[in-house]
Amino acid sequence: MNHIAKTTAALLCFFILFASSCKKEQPDCKGNCYTLHMKGRVYDKISLAGKANVPVEVEWGRVCIGCTIYTVTSGRTDSNGNFNLAKNVDTGFFKQYFLAIKIPADSNYFINVIESENLYFVKRLYDYDSLALQHLNFELYPKVPLTIRLRRTQQDNFGYYSVGHSFASNLAGSYYTFYDPLAAVDTVIHQHTAPAIFTKIYWRKGFIGGSFTEGSDSLICTPGGNNTIEVNF
Repeated sequence: MNHIAKTTAALLCFFILFASSCKKEQPDCKGNCYTLHMKGRVYDKISLAGKANVPVEVEWGRVCIGCTIYTVTSGRTDSNGNFNLAKNVDTGFFKQYFLAIKIPADSNYFINVIESENLYFVKRLYDYDSLALQHLNFELYPKVPLTIRLRRTQQDNFGYYSVGHSFASNLAGSYYTFYDPLAAVDTVIHQHTAPAIFTKIYWRKGFIGGSFTEGSDSLICTPGGNNTIEVNF
């Protein structure tokens, strides 16, 4: 199983694992012993300010129902958001387990979707990688409200009309679609985006036969700002 497939499987099984797995301290190392040095930073991607005193947990996880999760070590970030953890482990665990470095999830921030779980933001390593262990950075984008106002100004007959937004290629945005022209009326969509960087608004109108028209616009949102854009269709 390749890295992408393992990551997808881990995400799909997380809720089952969380509900049915037990947690224990990792057993003492008796072979393949190596000290893992784990360094990283938890910080606001927009302001670059570190997040202080954030709990950081390290575990051995496994994608199966009822499997034991082993606690490796834990700590907290310093005043600049940095953490530096070390623990002697049996690297043979990588044959059946993945290493999970976790911080508590924060609903005020976006994070890469593959690192997001219900209760945690998580980085997973499926093999020993000394370079990756030195760059365990959690890049958090703060959330601000975004309002997209759709105004029906045309009387054309279309097969579908979709509008969405994004602000970073590796982060989830939104997607909203009309499939019935008769139901396509003025609509207000409330979403969230990141401040201080360009948020792209894109739309596409598809017609019977496969032809379509599309367009885009952008805005920079601010904390406490109006953060509203109008799209006519």
